Amino acid sequence: MMQFFEQYSQYQGREFYIAGESYGGVYVPSTTALFTKLLDNGIMNSSVINLRGMSVGNGYISMKWDINSLADYMYAHGLYGKSEWDTLRKCCLPQNTTYCDLTSYLYPNGTSEGSDCGDLTQSMTEYRQWMSGYDPYNIYQDCYGYTTSSFGGAEDKLHHMKKHVEENARRYAKGGYTAAFVDQFARMNYGSTDSSGGFQCYMTNAATSYLNQAHVRDALHIPDYVQDWTFCSDKVGSNYNTLYNADVNTDMTPVFQKIIDSNYVQNVLKSPFRIIIYNGDADLACGMMQAEYFVENFVSVNPVSHVVQDRTEWFYKIPGASDKTEATAGFVKQFNLGGRVTLDLLTVSGSGHFVPTDRPGPALQLFYNFITNEANYSSPAPFTLDRAPLKPQYQSPQKGTKPSTTTTIPASTTTQSNGPTTTQGGSPNPTKSSTTLSTASSTSNTSQTQSPNHTQTGTTISISLSLLITGLMFLLIQ
Repeated sequence: MMQFFEQYSQYQGREFYIAGESYGGVYVPSTTALFTKLLDNGIMNSSVINLRGMSVGNGYISMKWDINSLADYMYAHGLYGKSEWDTLRKCCLPQNTTYCDLTSYLYPNGTSEGSDCGDLTQSMTEYRQWMSGYDPYNIYQDCYGYTTSSFGGAEDKLHHMKKHVEENARRYAKGGYTAAFVDQFARMNYGSTDSSGGFQCYMTNAATSYLNQAHVRDALHIPDYVQDWTFCSDKVGSNYNTLYNADVNTDMTPVFQKIIDSNYVQNVLKSPFRIIIYNGDADLACGMMQAEYFVENFVSVNPVSHVVQDRTEWFYKIPGASDKTEATAGFVKQFNLGGRVTLDLLTVSGSGHFVPTDRPGPALQLFYNFITNEANYSSPAPFTLDRAPLKPQYQSPQKGTKPSTTTTIPASTTTQSNGPTTTQGGSPNPTKSSTTLSTASSTSNTSQTQSPNHTQTGTTISISLSLLITGLMFLLIQ
């Protein structure tokens, strides 16, 4: 990143945010902690890298709270019945406690230590999480798990669902909680009848095709000797060495604390360091209850913290809509930690693991209000969602003309903009996130037009962990 700012000096001093999702729950805080350390040591210059906050979406931030909340979440969403849930709740000590520590019956890697409660905990939490026929990334999505069109007969569906569960079982048999992560995206149903037109069913294939086009690789400066971009890598995943949030006894709490306690956050920044943790409420892989339990516990152990806004609804309105109709977009609770850090905890209603995919309008509003430090997440984003015409080079050739077979790529694809530069990256597991260490084409930057009342000096750069940040972290650690 220091080399990036040297190369593109026009971005020096702009507000800088570290953002990611899914396993970004590990990458984002750990990288942010590294940056604050380098800023404290003078290796980084705050006038160049103006770090102002971090964003974690559907993040894997606590194995402990994930396991302890999964049973309640799955029961509340009808994934098993009351008798099963009541049986598991009998393992809570003391009885009838709200926050039941089921991890006390597990080995650090998440497997049962052999007792009846241990076996029941493993079976009804991480095993059921990955071994059901549901898509763990969106329990209401219908296109994952079938290898034939959804227009096929019920017998075909059952057959392919059985294969889906069997494939998950082979991965789970490796042992341990993290071994259960599976490339759900390799099994697409192109005849999906889901309400989003099947986009979630083919978006991974579409991204793979797009990012491996020669002109896209050229625009992202990917050398020819670098292999094609792939969404998942079993080789990377099987050799990944987990350092953070590695077992049920540890999570990202110490890393969050390092960030807050840093001299940079406490004494250098002129305004509070901002953190947002948001979750789609239909995600089973990195659920909203894991995030809520983690945040509430983290705040409780910081005596200087207090609640700024109790949990309440936030609303979404389509930009430019003439009527005043608003829809509930989710819930928000806001905290302040000693005056130097703000922490916003949000849910996004009806979204799964990929919030910008499932709820693009509310996601845009959420990101805009966070970056512009608007405490009211119900404030509409000042953008139009009207379709814009294709640029001339992408329009269909006129009848009788020969289409061009070449595309001119500028030497540099970085453009100066008065608006936030936002990127989306991340993945549900280290397998997918780690792939980007050698395939930087996994992320693309989309410039947006800034509201006229913002000056260029207040412009924000938001870099996804799927790109340079991830690689930098590992290089520095090594």
